[in-house]
Amino acid sequence: MVCDSLAIDAGSGYAGYNWSTNDTTQSITVSSDGSYIVTVTGTSGGCTNTDTIDVTIANPTVSLPDSVATCDSVTLDAGADADIYNWSTGDATQTITVTKTGWYSITATDDSLGCETYDSSYVEILSSPAVDIGPDTSFCEGGSVTLDAASSATVDSYSWNTADTTQMITVDSTDSYSVTVTYTNGCTVTDSADVAVYQNPVANASAEQMSICEGDTTALTATGGAASYSWSNGQSGDTIPVAPMDTMMYTVTVTDTNGCTDMDSVTVGVKPLPNVSVNGALDSAYCDSDPAVTLTGTPTGGTFSGPGVSSGMFDPASAGEGTHPVTYEVTVNGCTNSVTDSAEVEVCPGIAERDDIGRIDIYPNPFTDLVSIEIQPVKSGEATIEMVNVMGEVIHYKEVDLKSKLNTITIQPEEQLSSGVYFIRIKKDDKVEPFKLIRLSD
Repeated sequence: MVCDSLAIDAGSGYAGYNWSTNDTTQSITVSSDGSYIVTVTGTSGGCTNTDTIDVTIANPTVSLPDSVATCDSVTLDAGADADIYNWSTGDATQTITVTKTGWYSITATDDSLGCETYDSSYVEILSSPAVDIGPDTSFCEGGSVTLDAASSATVDSYSWNTADTTQMITVDSTDSYSVTVTYTNGCTVTDSADVAVYQNPVANASAEQMSICEGDTTALTATGGAASYSWSNGQSGDTIPVAPMDTMMYTVTVTDTNGCTDMDSVTVGVKPLPNVSVNGALDSAYCDSDPAVTLTGTPTGGTFSGPGVSSGMFDPASAGEGTHPVTYEVTVNGCTNSVTDSAEVEVCPGIAERDDIGRIDIYPNPFTDLVSIEIQPVKSGEATIEMVNVMGEVIHYKEVDLKSKLNTITIQPEEQLSSGVYFIRIKKDDKVEPFKLIRLSD
């Protein structure tokens, strides 16, 4: 048993040598295990003799490939024949895995004689850059994502698990997507990504009252199992109060915990309030002795209420002296509106007595066109009668000769008077007796 090789010598003095290796020299050098036979021929008579020697080479057997071309990595194996391994990478194991292009060598040693075997191999790592089609992603129903298998190297083909063969695909459903990219050098790489598509919430908007009267409030409600509700008027929450002045549409956006949204709208109709007014009668003041008057309002069909009001009539005597609110309320198309006016009741001096004139009656009061004055004097004499407005302007003047009997004087103003308050002043002997008159509208 030797290391590396052994020189075998058949000895000198022979006429010829014939080795089992076909050599014909006196000696040969062998480097592999085996039985080696030599036949020698003597110098006279042609006699021959044969001898055999068994040779064992103790060097470990190592057989690395001369060169290797691979896409990712390759494992070099020095074989199990050695006891000690010393790679050019510094590794001391039987095998190594290499991922870089270059020369790799091994020195394998037999422990018994310290015989060494050296071998090397050239490894070429072919270009096959990884591809990244993107991270796992999620989005809401109706969305999509584009997966791109772009690479810096020259690509021969793309093979997706969707059967697509393009560099990019656009997907809109939940699944795990993968692609195998084959380069022109035959190398392949694979990448995958999980896509999750969330179902959108279903929004539903409704109103407590679909139609309301102007000035009223109703509640809007939204459902959809969402995490938040946002309304077009800036409010938030699943239930909100609204008081639109005109018919209005409200839109709600519902958003769930995944950020997915849906929208719905509801329209609230607004009915106008009736335009209410009180006609005529309450434009004037009343004497406490005046008869009850019929109240009218627009639109018709409403109800009057207030002091002295009963069955649509205002009774000054029942109301009593003072200023009294009178309300007219009307409901039209389900909407109610009201207006409040005031009625003034006074203790009127339309009937009076003086020691130099006696009883004075003025009627009708209120009046429309004519007003009569009855004077029953205590003694005769001259008197003047004036009608003045609230500004103190005289709009009618008359001189009368009082007699010892009842005097009836009729006053019809020469110009058309507007409705309102006027005064009669009766003057006699530097004394003035005033009376309040009410002119009603025609």
